[in-house]
Amino acid sequence: MTRFDELSAALHRRDVSASQTLDAQTSARLTALLAHHWRGNNPAWQQCVASHGLSEAQLPRSAGELGRLPLMTRDLLRAGGFAERPNAAAFQCVSTSGSTQSAVRMAHNFEMSRATLFDNFLRLFVLNGIADPFPFYGISHRFEGSVSGSQTTMRFMSEHFGDAVAVGGVTEPNELHHERLTRLAPRTLASAPGVVTALASHVLEQGVRLVIPLIVVGGAPLHVSDRALIERAFSPQEILIFYPTTDAGALGGFVNLRGEYVSFPETHVIEVVHADGTQVAAGEEGLVAVTALDSLATPLIRYLVGDRVTYLGRGEGDSGRGDRVRMRAIRRTSDAMIGDFKIPLADLEGWRDALAQRGFHTSALQVAKRRTENGQLTLLVRIEASAPPADAQARALEVVLTDKHRARIFTVYMGEMTEHTDLIFPTSQRTQITGSDQIWSQKRQQRHHDQEVAVHAKRVVDALHDLSLRTPYDRLVI
Repeated sequence: MTRFDELSAALHRRDVSASQTLDAQTSARLTALLAHHWRGNNPAWQQCVASHGLSEAQLPRSAGELGRLPLMTRDLLRAGGFAERPNAAAFQCVSTSGSTQSAVRMAHNFEMSRATLFDNFLRLFVLNGIADPFPFYGISHRFEGSVSGSQTTMRFMSEHFGDAVAVGGVTEPNELHHERLTRLAPRTLASAPGVVTALASHVLEQGVRLVIPLIVVGGAPLHVSDRALIERAFSPQEILIFYPTTDAGALGGFVNLRGEYVSFPETHVIEVVHADGTQVAAGEEGLVAVTALDSLATPLIRYLVGDRVTYLGRGEGDSGRGDRVRMRAIRRTSDAMIGDFKIPLADLEGWRDALAQRGFHTSALQVAKRRTENGQLTLLVRIEASAPPADAQARALEVVLTDKHRARIFTVYMGEMTEHTDLIFPTSQRTQITGSDQIWSQKRQQRHHDQEVAVHAKRVVDALHDLSLRTPYDRLVI
């Protein structure tokens, strides 16, 4: 029996178990974890808890009592020096990617890395009813002097599944990834959303489409236009969304049939809390506080990972079964670092308010970096507005702004504009040719240019068709 089979059987047993039974198991693990860090050789966590008036005898003995403890932040853990002085033998020191202002290095013991970054990755497939994700191709981030979460996941995947897994790096050119995908014909492609989207753009620019049944993305929500691009390039049967963090491991995944994220209580106690640490009610938005039950090297206890979610409840409603926390609308709460640009969270919130004053009711705002044709790094801001009511979508207006190189597609409804697609196709320029073969060369150049423009036009038409299936419209402006 493979690790995949073992986890599948255990997951199905858990989800039909009584919540009280699961709570007792979690409480035993939690009690052992807190005692371990209280008596560890690094006293920083003990001192922090004691400063809030708690003794060892007053430590929580169940997840419901965790509210007694203070919330932990990256700054507190960094100041405690756990990367240099862990409370258990460190298997590796992981590093966040720098997508937030407070990127940090974390010491992980072996079981923490294996359970949260490997086992939980496999659980994502099981939760979505995927029995066989192989052959598998993954593209991981790699950092000098440290390791990333995706790198750890791919390392375990390769060790356990051998030739059924192939791994590339994000710094490798898309031409190389494309060649591997063509040669390996994997059933699954997995990486960060930006990496998969860039690869999808490259594939389409080559005038081909690949068939990859499963696409797995994690690390950020998938924008609607990125999803459309991935669907055109790879024709996946399913797109799975992972909820990983490098510092605290993978917290959950999106279950397509349920339309919501669920947590991995096998490895984490997830709380969704107000800023004062109290639990939010179902339907409310709050901060994600994580207690990693296997984290013996670093006290990831009520640790704020830097995300906000909408809390939907726990377990299977009134059935008394299961203990998975259900969530939706995951978004960042800390300042963003996009390349060399620092984007304070307050500015992002200000943009949302300013757009609301102009009639745009924003449900998502995404900031990314993009290089222009002359190599200059710029910021790209994409806005997703709330969808119009189902009974009024047929009266929407579709707007296409395009030239020979770029196309942007919008939906306009009752004064609200939503951008769905931003296509960039680097067509070649028509140039003046000199010399004896001037006429022949210019005709060849012209034919090549016209073919590129035709490919770009077809991409625009495909994007319009895909959008029309989701958002019907009765008027089109080009």
